Amino acid sequence: MGLADRITRNWARLALGAAVVASGVALAVPLAGSGDAPVAAPMTRAVAPARRAAASVPAALPTADPAVAAAAWTAEHPPPPPPLPVPAALPNPSAHRDLVEIGRIQIPRTGVDQPVREGVEQMVIDAGPAHWPGTASFGGWGNVVLAGHRTSHTEPFLRNAELAPGDDVVLSDATGTYHYAVTKVEVVPNTAMWIVDQHPGRTLTIFTCHPIGSSAERLVVHAELRTRPRPGA
Repeated sequence: MGLADRITRNWARLALGAAVVASGVALAVPLAGSGDAPVAAPMTRAVAPARRAAASVPAALPTADPAVAAAAWTAEHPPPPPPLPVPAALPNPSAHRDLVEIGRIQIPRTGVDQPVREGVEQMVIDAGPAHWPGTASFGGWGNVVLAGHRTSHTEPFLRNAELAPGDDVVLSDATGTYHYAVTKVEVVPNTAMWIVDQHPGRTLTIFTCHPIGSSAERLVVHAELRTRPRPGA
């Protein structure tokens, strides 16, 4: 065998050995992954932090603290108003109703200082100033509606025609004292049931018979709250 043949054979052996070594390394890679260090481990390590981050985000944000929410309201962005009261239907005038005092009305200009009772049945109005059920509470959101006689029984509203814009009407109950300022005095038909309607604001409506000695019409006094409102209403 000549030198060239030997060199050719040696290069062939070296090439074969290199191929075997390369094959062994190629086989060693997947085998190494099947031992203590799985091939998927690097992927698991990459995904695990993402899973932990997702778990740290709550499924639903907690409700805002009422005190924090209240502090967010401003004069430019006030809180939504409460719902308006719903007046009760006109009752049977002759129906019986227990006399329950709910507060007091004072009108300095006319000298009125009397208890107010709940209900507008005849027997309640005969006893004195009466609050229409379902209308606003004293100092509350909506329209407080009071009724009373003008010339009979305790005649609390005999001098209501003397009232003028700015006059003070004071309503009080267990929650506090509320001052209303008269805004208007008017005469309406005795069928004008709109006077008990509720509307945004804190107002007072007082109605009585008109003219004196007749029930053909109604004398109505309108007023607006000018002091701190009823707590929570």
